[in-house]
Amino acid sequence: MDEACCFHTFQRLMEDKEKWAQVQNPAFEGYAIYQGMMAGLACFAQSIHAFRLQVTEMTGKYFEPLKRRTNGAYAEAYSRFYADITYYPVPVVA
Repeated sequence: MDEACCFHTFQRLMEDKEKWAQVQNPAFEGYAIYQGMMAGLACFAQSIHAFRLQVTEMTGKYFEPLKRRTNGAYAEAYSRFYADITYYPVPVVA
């Protein structure tokens, strides 16, 4: 299962009894890979929510007030947003 982006990865894993046994056994490398995949899926919705909050904040507070719509103006606004978000991160609401 070397496919980097496959919609049927989980289905194929379940069909391959030997690989399925390996992902359930901590002694195998597949176990760590599978656990990482599951952890990533568990926080995916939360990550999307945080991204939407950041885009809303960036648009409303930094881009909409711009007097000029130039590359430089957007770059400066993004720089301010990025600097502010590192000091005041957008809270993630569960």
